[in-house]
Amino acid sequence: MSTTSRVIPSASEDLQQRDSTGNASCEDGVTPAGERATTATAVLGRVVPAEEPWLTEAGARLRSGKLVAFPTETVYGLGANALSEDAVLKIFQAKQRPLTDPLIVHVPDTAGALAVVDFEVEGGGGQKARRLLDLLGEKLWPGPLTLIAKADKKVPPCITAGTGFVGVRCPAHPVTRQLLSIAGVPVAAPSANRFGHVSPTQAMHVMEDLGGSDILVLDGDTSGACGVGIESTVAKIDAANDRILILRMGGVTQDRIRDALKEGGEEFSGISVYAGSVAGGKTEAKGEEEREREARGSLKDEPAKDEGQAPGLMRQLCAISDATTGQLLRHYSPDLEVFRVLGATPGSTSGRMVGGGELADLASMARTSVVVDFAGQLKGLQASAVAYSDLSIEGSADEAAKGLFRALRWAETQPSAQRLLIAGLPSKSNGDMAAAVNDRIYRSASGKTISVE
Repeated sequence: MSTTSRVIPSASEDLQQRDSTGNASCEDGVTPAGERATTATAVLGRVVPAEEPWLTEAGARLRSGKLVAFPTETVYGLGANALSEDAVLKIFQAKQRPLTDPLIVHVPDTAGALAVVDFEVEGGGGQKARRLLDLLGEKLWPGPLTLIAKADKKVPPCITAGTGFVGVRCPAHPVTRQLLSIAGVPVAAPSANRFGHVSPTQAMHVMEDLGGSDILVLDGDTSGACGVGIESTVAKIDAANDRILILRMGGVTQDRIRDALKEGGEEFSGISVYAGSVAGGKTEAKGEEEREREARGSLKDEPAKDEGQAPGLMRQLCAISDATTGQLLRHYSPDLEVFRVLGATPGSTSGRMVGGGELADLASMARTSVVVDFAGQLKGLQASAVAYSDLSIEGSADEAAKGLFRALRWAETQPSAQRLLIAGLPSKSNGDMAAAVNDRIYRSASGKTISVE
């Protein structure tokens, strides 16, 4: 078997060569204006540089109800005018996304967020909730944090999935900020990939998944796009109960939110920050799962979830009594079977399936598997694996976050690979992103876990 060590191609290798002015070369199938050409008649999407005049065209497309994919500091988003239901429905159609999954609305600043939320909440707490949004927006925006609040009546129900709550975010990437300014409308945008697949961190990923739809893709691969590498943290402002509820861990950590509240002074000193994330590393897996169950139980009127499914992403936080089953456990998944491996060392050759106890012969599995490692935990499988890469040889969770989705997409392209073995991150990894990365790994594997003995 051939082996590969840290050879996932760079963004510059994946995309066309550019001349010294930054324009795409015509020799690589790109028109002089910078629009990437395609020979496949079924491809309707277009990739263009994230610069003028394309930014102006992208803004006009959004205002007219069309779709634009754009880079952010997290992943590429698929955007539509958030105030047009017809435009937003095109997102669901392009992604094959169920209407039961709400969308995040991107805004240029806190004032933009206030235009799509409603703090006149029955039962009180509205003014305090607004002050919390102002504070967190001041301290943590622009950045990878989504805040959930009651939706204004102008927000289409398809964005909220009928819950009446909306997630808002002020992104940090300069291309996104320019686009929002030019468009002049709030932009609803999930990740720009087919539903359930690996989130895109390069323009070519968007085209691979959604190129058959009429989408203008702003290519930000050379402008520091997706430097965080995974999606935003999602949190609900629950001022009535003096708490911030975190469901999805992402680019802003629980500690950063706590620090922002402390900086807000005495008024916010009693606000607690609760995280209900999915299982992490081997030493903390049980505790994480218990916290997740506790989070579900703490939300009023939350219906029971089907076995084998994760709690609904925004629905759990919104605590809507008539919420249907939320986001499936299988998410961020490449097109091959994935197993998460916990507690491995370079000499590990076997383990047991968590939940069933069956013996898992890692050495044998590796012969038909791609291995994506972290800090050399699965180094002993490299020689026999179809292909091998390490997300961070030095054990940096932040580095792993930046490369995770790209590695998952790389894995599914390896010839003769039948599965992916991916190492979980120890809870005490360097950097702040271990919990968020472990959440994505857990979901990409649909929870299938091998615990090394």
